[in-house]
Amino acid sequence: MDQRAVILDDIRLDIGRAYDAARSVEDFYFSIAQIFSEHCWYLEGQALYKVEENKFQQVFCYGKTHFSFKESFGEGPLSLCAVRGDLSVHYGKRSFSAILPIYDNALLKQMFVFHTVPERPVIQEDEIVLLKEVQRFIENRYAVWTS
Repeated sequence: MDQRAVILDDIRLDIGRAYDAARSVEDFYFSIAQIFSEHCWYLEGQALYKVEENKFQQVFCYGKTHFSFKESFGEGPLSLCAVRGDLSVHYGKRSFSAILPIYDNALLKQMFVFHTVPERPVIQEDEIVLLKEVQRFIENRYAVWTS
């Protein structure tokens, strides 16, 4: 197994452990951000946005973010991701951001955003697979945290 696959498997294991240790959904999300930062040198920051009445509002930022603290519906990359309904990649001038929508049943609840450093301008297929696994993991447990 190559080093890259080992790192991605470590991320999976650490996220499972973080879920078991978390005291709240926010604690769990923050742990996910920490885990990705520890294992992925190329991530410059992660941010979580919640869906409000007419905007996306940042809940927390871990590291650097390239998006605004809040984004009105229809005005930026978070809105594009919401329309697409699946993982979206937003390419900036020198880097990219992977945007992961989090749903509770069919309702969009949050957006998890991963920003790269300028030296890493592309996302790999195995990273997309991992992010979609994280998305499903969160969505399958969302009701536990919010009930």
